[in-house]
Amino acid sequence: MKRLIKISLSIGLVVAASSTSAYAQQQIIIGNKTSFSSPSSIMEFPDNDTRGMVLPLVDINNLTPNYVEGTLLLDSNSKKIKYYANKQWIELSPTDGDISKVVVSTQPELANMRTLIGSNPNTSTIGALVLDSTDKAMVLPRVENPQLTMMSPEAGTLVFDTKSKMLCVYNGKEWAFWEVE
Repeated sequence: MKRLIKISLSIGLVVAASSTSAYAQQQIIIGNKTSFSSPSSIMEFPDNDTRGMVLPLVDINNLTPNYVEGTLLLDSNSKKIKYYANKQWIELSPTDGDISKVVVSTQPELANMRTLIGSNPNTSTIGALVLDSTDKAMVLPRVENPQLTMMSPEAGTLVFDTKSKMLCVYNGKEWAFWEVE
């Protein structure tokens, strides 16, 4: 059974913005897609695929305190997917998830390492993947009925359901469906 949650917030998946236009705009396609659906996208995934984007498993208590609006993660303490907005963490999964199958790297994380896609290589925004653009947004993986078509999703999976037109997050135990009002 679907759990439907209505929200009245704007999820900013463009993690960083730059006011400089001196740098060339970058775009990237992940997967076997040959063209962009929109010239306004910075990153796109193939349509009608059964794979989503998996958020990092993070101990929220060990994060540096200068969080960036739009940050998404799977909190290892609460086992919930969270979104940072208006100087607070917002839970996107209503119940505790199951992170027992998540493989955690034993390699030390390198400080200040990131992958940057976008227009300004000098942005100070931190994160594993930083999307930087003043006029482009990320298009989530688009999956029809992910609760039926994705047989073994990973905890932290994030997709857009093309049938219900909702943001869907999987916490390792159940899907949560977000309808923006």
